Amino acid sequence: MGNESLKNRNIILNTAKDTFKANKDAFIHEYMEALKIPSISLDSNYNAQSDRCAKFFNEWLLKIGLESKIITTNGNSIVYGKYKVSDDAPTVLIYGHYDVQPVIEKNWDTPPFTPTLKGERVYARGAHDDKGQICYVICAIKSLIESKNIGFNIKFVIDGEEECGSQNTTELLLSMKKELECDYLYVCDSESTSKDLATIILGLRGICAFEITLKGANTGVHSGTFGGMLSNPAVELCKLISSLYDKEGKITVKGFYDNVKDLSEIPVNDIAPFDEDEIFKITGVKPTGGEQYIKNGNVRAGARPTIDVLYMTSGPKNEEDISNSIPPFAKARVSVRLVDKQDPEEIVNLIKAHLEREHKTGLKLEVKRVEDGAVALSIPRDGKAINRAKNVIKEIYSGNFNFSYEGGSIPIVSDLSKFSKHEPVLVGFGLKEDNIHADNESFSLTQFENGFYFAYLFLSKELAFNE
Repeated sequence: MGNESLKNRNIILNTAKDTFKANKDAFIHEYMEALKIPSISLDSNYNAQSDRCAKFFNEWLLKIGLESKIITTNGNSIVYGKYKVSDDAPTVLIYGHYDVQPVIEKNWDTPPFTPTLKGERVYARGAHDDKGQICYVICAIKSLIESKNIGFNIKFVIDGEEECGSQNTTELLLSMKKELECDYLYVCDSESTSKDLATIILGLRGICAFEITLKGANTGVHSGTFGGMLSNPAVELCKLISSLYDKEGKITVKGFYDNVKDLSEIPVNDIAPFDEDEIFKITGVKPTGGEQYIKNGNVRAGARPTIDVLYMTSGPKNEEDISNSIPPFAKARVSVRLVDKQDPEEIVNLIKAHLEREHKTGLKLEVKRVEDGAVALSIPRDGKAINRAKNVIKEIYSGNFNFSYEGGSIPIVSDLSKFSKHEPVLVGFGLKEDNIHADNESFSLTQFENGFYFAYLFLSKELAFNE
C-alpha cells in the first residue's frame, strides 16, 4: 500500500469521526425517538404503533434525501427506500427491522419505551435489536449524502415482522425481485463477539418451532383421590422432553444429525474463542448447556443444532389458584435451531415421530408446528462483500477482527440472498451483554458509534479496495 493510499484512508476515517462528533446529539435524538414507539409485532394490539414506527422511518429516509415509501402487507408494513448515485455505481441492498419483542414492564428497571441513558448505555426495548443498528446506518447514509461521498446506489428494506418470522414480508418481496437487484447485500442485525473488535458472521442458524400438548382427564382431578392412578400430564411431558437428550446433551432423535457436518468438518479457527467467565458475568449461570463433549460454547451455540423449551404450562394460572388437582393438560413450546442442510419440516417430523415412540401413557399427545421456519445460511468467507467488510474493519480496528457463526436466526435473510443473488455481509455491533429479547435490553453508544464508522466507510466512494 502506497503512502498516498494510506493517507487517503486515514482521511476518510478521520472524516467519519469528525462527522459523528459534530452530529452526535442529532443522531442520538432520532435514535431515542425511534425507541419510544412500541412496535411489537407479536401482539396485534400494537398494530397501530407498528404503523406509526413505519411512518417514522419512512419520513426519516425522505428527510435525508432517499425516495421512500411504506408498502403494506397482510401484516405489518415494510419501509422501502432508495437513493441513486449513478448508473455506474454499485448497488447495495440494506436490510433491518423496526419491530421489537414484547415486554413485561414490571421486570424492567426503567420503562421499556422510555429510553434511558445510564453512562454510555441506552436502555429500551429495541435499543440493540434492531432499531439501534438501523439508526446508525441511516445516520451514516445521511452524512455521506450531505458530503457527496456516497459510493453506492442504496436500496433499503426495513421489515416490520422479523420478530415473528417475516412471512408476510417474504410474500411481498417475492413480487419485488426487480427492486431487490443489487451488487451487495448488507444486513445490519447481528452481534460482535467483543467490544474490542468487530465480527464478520459466516453463518446463521435456521429455525422451526412446535408445541407439544399432553391431555389427560376432562378436568382437574383430586391428587389424593387419583394420584398414583392417573398419569399426570405435567410429569409425563417432562419425561418426553427429557427423552430428547442424552446425558451429554446430544439430541437423541433418530435422523436428527443425518445432514449435520461432523465436528471435524467445522472450521474451528473461524469461531471466536470461548470465555466461560464472561458468559457467567452476563447471565449469572455457568454455560453448561448443549452438547457438553464440545468444549467451545461458541461452537455449540453457533455451529450446532439445538432443541430448547421456550415455555411450559400446566394447571392453574398462578399460585393462588392451586387446588390440589392433577392438571388436565400440559403444554410446551419448543424451538429448534438448525444448521446448514437441515430442513425445518423434516426435522419437526423426525421429532414428532420420536415423541410418539416415547409416549407410553394413556394421555392424548398432540404435536403441532407453530411457525413455517427457516433454513440455515452458510456464507463463504471470500466473497467480495466479505472482503470489503474485512478491509473496512481493518481501518477501524487496526486489523483486529474475527469470524464467527451467529446462533440466532433471521428467517428472511436466506430469501433475500436468493432474491438478490448475493451472499449477505453481516457485521453488527451488538454485544451479548445487551440482553436482547429479555428484560432491560440496552445498547452501548460506543458500539453505536463504531457501527456508524463501519457503515460510513463501507458505503463511502472515497475508500477504494482491491476486492
